[in-house]
Amino acid sequence: MEKQSLLFSLRCDCPSGGCIKVRDYYNHTKLSVNYTPQIYLPNDTQWEESNPWWTERHQVMSEYRPDLADALFISGLGWQRFIPVEYQQKSPIPIIYLIQGLFKLRPEYPHYQHFSYKAIRISVSQAITETLQQKNIRINGPLFTIPNCIDTQVLPKLLQFVDRDIELLILGLKQPQKAEELTRRLIPYCKGNLVTVTTRLPQKEFHSLINRARHTLFLPAEEEGFYLPALEGMALGTIVICPDVGGNRDFCRVNNNCFLPVYHIESLYHATIQALTLVKFQRDRLLTNAQHTAKEHDLTRERSIFLDILDNLKNIW
Repeated sequence: MEKQSLLFSLRCDCPSGGCIKVRDYYNHTKLSVNYTPQIYLPNDTQWEESNPWWTERHQVMSEYRPDLADALFISGLGWQRFIPVEYQQKSPIPIIYLIQGLFKLRPEYPHYQHFSYKAIRISVSQAITETLQQKNIRINGPLFTIPNCIDTQVLPKLLQFVDRDIELLILGLKQPQKAEELTRRLIPYCKGNLVTVTTRLPQKEFHSLINRARHTLFLPAEEEGFYLPALEGMALGTIVICPDVGGNRDFCRVNNNCFLPVYHIESLYHATIQALTLVKFQRDRLLTNAQHTAKEHDLTRERSIFLDILDNLKNIW
């Protein structure tokens, strides 16, 4: 039996965790018995190594042809960018929409208006699903919750804690001003071994830095649908300090596997000092629990749930 096509479409001008997660679903589909994936990115996409689709660039379709696909996969503003108007109210083929952001559930954002369009929706966190329910947001079509997972196979070999050469890593791409202030205040506690990042890095370099860090202070947006880097930090054996941004409550457990301060400079500062001054048994407990959390979010779990949806796509639709 010939496989049907699932066409993935997205814009990836500013590569992010959202782009990486769509790529994961693209790779899941490669293992489907019923569907084969296709990928379209606009022709003006900037191709450089930091783009999560860099290794797939030769497989990207040069022309967008939803009319030739058997099903569509979108995220973000995909309704506006890639779905033909005539498909929005009544699509002749299944549409899968990946909900990745908490802010997208607010009426002032265009994403909110698209809940009236029929789709099979996948929420990447329980936090998003619960917010949809609490706000009584009516959606057109079924909703599945598949918590984000990570591919530990692409991560570097874990360095032992004592062999790491960075005392504190501050990842401030989304919050450069906060990163600058916290760097100034925290450097006296780090024996000179403090590294601050406020520019985008290729994924391998990003993971390598976390693997070298004993402690990592993550500075995400103030509201996130999940926030993959903190979970990757747990898998990579760094002490995770990450403020509460909503979606990371799915896996960030305060004083169990990480530090989870409120998102305020003073709270971030004091939580980081506390992390830097942990005694060994406290540190080891956090790191062990974090490893367990990362294993609970192995990518094979996400893949299995999604492939089950694909196997039943026509019945679900």
